Amino acid sequence: MLTKLFSKPLTVAIVAALPLSALGQPAFTELNVFGDSLLDSGNFGIRFTNRLTDGSGEYARISPQYLAEYLGVPLEPAVFGGSNYAVGGYRSNQILNSISGTGIATGVGTARPAYLTENTGDIQPGSLFLIDGGGNDLRDILTMNPPAAVPGLIQQAAQALVGAVGALHSAGADYLMVANVPDLGVTPGVQLAEIFSPGAAAGFSSASAGFNSAVSIFVTRDLGDANIIPVDINGFVTYVLDNAARYGLANGDLDVSSGFGLPAGSAVVDQRSMCYQATFSAGVPDCIEHPLFGINGPAADPRQLFFNDSLHPTEIASEIFGDYLIDILAAPTKVGMLPQLGFHAARSQILASGDELRRSRWTQLQGRLFVAGAVAMDEYEQAPGLEVESKSLTLGKTFKVSEHLLYGIALTRGQEELEVTGVEFESDSWGLLGLLGYRRDQLFIDAMAALSALNYDDIKRDVRLGSETLVARGDTEGHVWSLDLLVGYDLLSSEAWHLAPALGLQYMKSVVDSYSESGGAISNYNWGEQNRKSVQWRYGLVASGEVSSSLRLFAEVFGASEQEDDIHQLDISNSNFSTRTYRLPGFGVDDDNFVSAAAGGSLSVGNDASINLTYNYSDRGDGFQHLVLSFSMPL
Repeated sequence: MLTKLFSKPLTVAIVAALPLSALGQPAFTELNVFGDSLLDSGNFGIRFTNRLTDGSGEYARISPQYLAEYLGVPLEPAVFGGSNYAVGGYRSNQILNSISGTGIATGVGTARPAYLTENTGDIQPGSLFLIDGGGNDLRDILTMNPPAAVPGLIQQAAQALVGAVGALHSAGADYLMVANVPDLGVTPGVQLAEIFSPGAAAGFSSASAGFNSAVSIFVTRDLGDANIIPVDINGFVTYVLDNAARYGLANGDLDVSSGFGLPAGSAVVDQRSMCYQATFSAGVPDCIEHPLFGINGPAADPRQLFFNDSLHPTEIASEIFGDYLIDILAAPTKVGMLPQLGFHAARSQILASGDELRRSRWTQLQGRLFVAGAVAMDEYEQAPGLEVESKSLTLGKTFKVSEHLLYGIALTRGQEELEVTGVEFESDSWGLLGLLGYRRDQLFIDAMAALSALNYDDIKRDVRLGSETLVARGDTEGHVWSLDLLVGYDLLSSEAWHLAPALGLQYMKSVVDSYSESGGAISNYNWGEQNRKSVQWRYGLVASGEVSSSLRLFAEVFGASEQEDDIHQLDISNSNFSTRTYRLPGFGVDDDNFVSAAAGGSLSVGNDASINLTYNYSDRGDGFQHLVLSFSMPL
């Protein structure tokens, strides 16, 4: 029965959110689906949605197909060799059998052993699981049993579903998307029953809530350490029906009494409780076809209605739900970009202050005052169009300790902005940096340590749900600790020209505090604290030469290796209906090795002051560019 929920065109899915493969290393290698008709993509040779109105006779796609398309993985019905084990009409105990029992057999195609039987209980890394169930249990429990038996049977059904999830968890499943049951009391089949048996809708609504509550209790009791990612089908249905007019769905009340031989005005039903196509048994329909947009109406159009039949969604409802499923996985890849703003701010600060240490390598040490303005841009190949832009101003002072030792302090004020499709992050930063320079004969050592504090005061993330785009907003704070060390040895004996092999290490830790979103409707999340590290070794050559008594030029080139480039997991909870925390992959930069270079010059102006211009470049990702203009004078 619960067999058909949700579908849509590729272009809408792409706009809904960037693919995971475009936001970092592919996180999921396969999608496995278990459940009933809401997720069944064709194990009976049909899908439980409307047929397309283009004359092709094909069934509209459903939500898991859009999720698979987004992930870039196949999803075919299990009886035809695929990974979708959801079967229309399945109850919770049958879903358990499809995972670790007798398997599935629909009479279409070939019977399929249980998933864990075929996989010998071994689940591969990168496997994602989507599971629903319970609707068919509730139908049978409420229509085939005395009221006194209902509560206990609901408990048994919930425990069977949790057992199915637990079997996957015990076998090593890392990512378990588990859907709740929608409010069956608002479905067209139950709404029709309500006309003849007042109170039927309330009974189904109560049973749905009881089942969801029981599942939550059993999950907490039996699966406390499982990574269960909640999917709020109930909240989704409520949200779309409450906003039917915004989606162009039929809305308002109609008098349908004439269609059932009842007195006029005795059966007024909300159009949202009607279906596109009814099924008749002994001349009695299982739902009320919409008189205008139903399949037999003068303007038949399933895209005007949420329900295709007594229970299952039409193609437009499937499309919107597909967007919701995608957002669950896409949101962490977007919010996971926030630490990149911290890294960017810290690197810009180090490069701006490092200019003063570079200038002092081959000259007599002296205390100086310097001010530097910088602009920078970072691009990432993991997400086409992803850019981080910044501007900053640094004020610093160095102090001479001896002929060989120099130290200093610098303060930086910056602004950073990250933009990519569906994301807009901004931050203001303050940085405090300490400098240390040691020079003896041909050896030089440059060291910098810094703390940057960031204020993310306007975090905006687009949430695409069908034709509507919501904006989930939040604000938080963060900080970055950084250390940069460079050691080099001059190979030339000339006082004017220098060439030194050098070895460097850069360590950074970017922290983003936890925060909560609002404005995303069913897609608001609580985000846990993020901790990201970057450790880079670099090796190369630095060169410098006096072109004239007032002009000195320099150039540097390094090969670099990043030691911390894994995708990090984010701790998340759905702020609408669940406080349980789960984990999903965030954003990751996967360039292990890259080249960085710098070039510039220093022009002396009166009393040993200088104007300095430096251009820094790295080919990591799609390129990092940083331009510094500074003024330095003895003080």
